[in-house]
Amino acid sequence: MTDPNKGAKITLYWYGPLPTIAPHRIHANLPESRLAQSRSHRILWLLEALHLTYELKIYHRGADKLAPRELKEIHPLGKSPVITVQPATSGEGPVEAAPKPIVLAESGLIIEYLLDHYGANADHPLIPERYAAGTEAGTVGGETESWLRYRYYLHYAEGSLMPFLVMQLVMDSTLPFPEDSLDI
Repeated sequence: MTDPNKGAKITLYWYGPLPTIAPHRIHANLPESRLAQSRSHRILWLLEALHLTYELKIYHRGADKLAPRELKEIHPLGKSPVITVQPATSGEGPVEAAPKPIVLAESGLIIEYLLDHYGANADHPLIPERYAAGTEAGTVGGETESWLRYRYYLHYAEGSLMPFLVMQLVMDSTLPFPEDSLDI
């Protein structure tokens, strides 16, 4: 069996409780709690869907609901999710010659990176063919309709749809107006 990670070591840095993804393929004994008010669970789901082996480092939010300061040691924004991808070494030269880990923050970038490098690992490939058969790669207008649709929905979630979802989250978290204060 080939290595789905292509020799790379992937680490997911996470804070807060984990979402329920049962059963976890890699980490079968993870707690089954839900991550509230976060879209970060998409990264964990994608790692599982791509059959990637990964290390999971969990950090807990403080009483202020913010990420712990330790996350700033991994990425200056100190937020989650963040993944590091340690590329495979060539096997030549000293251990010190190992490539520097790639640090990725922002779930959209992480998703694109994982799909670009590991998208064929899923039970059913998650990325459609980019160019039609017989079309030279890089040809403007040569993309397949399914690939353009895939890219549209990949960005739709963070672009057009997200403002509505955030507004709903804000409205759901506000306290109701007290009826007894309506002295008319």
